[in-house]
This record gives sequence, C-alpha cells and structure tokens, in this order.
Amino acid sequence: MHLHREILQLPIFEAASQGCLKLLSLHIKTNFCAPGEYLIHKGDALNYIYYLCNGSMEVIKDDMVVAILASHVLRY
Repeated sequence: MHLHREILQLPIFEAASQGCLKLLSLHIKTNFCAPGEYLIHKGDALNYIYYLCNGSMEVIKDDMVVAILASHVLRY
C-alpha cells in the first residue's frame, strides 16, 4: 500500500476501509507513455481508470490539441 499511497489518499477513496485499500493496491499498475505515444483512442473500450501522477498529456481531436491534462502534487 505504501507504493500507491498517493493514489489511495485521493478523496474518492476516503470512505474505503483498510481492507478495500489493500485490495485496490494489489491491482494498481504503473504505465509509462513516451512523448507522441497514445494511451487510448476514441472508441476504445476502457478496462481501467487512469490517474496521471507525473507529467502531462494532450487530448487530441481531429489532429488538434483540445486539452492538456497535467499532474499535480497531492498533499494530505
């Protein structure tokens, strides 16, 4: 659980029991995307919840950047 503390301390998990948090921590996987690499495409079936913990990513529609998502430091 210590490795995923930053994610497990998000407000969405504040009511979760320790047992629930332990179970969630077993399923958290780290994914690295290099610049220019796509994480998901429009129409993809999503099987995961993604949390951006370092860096930024662009949302592209019709070859144009429509949003930039950036990570931020969480302090609890």
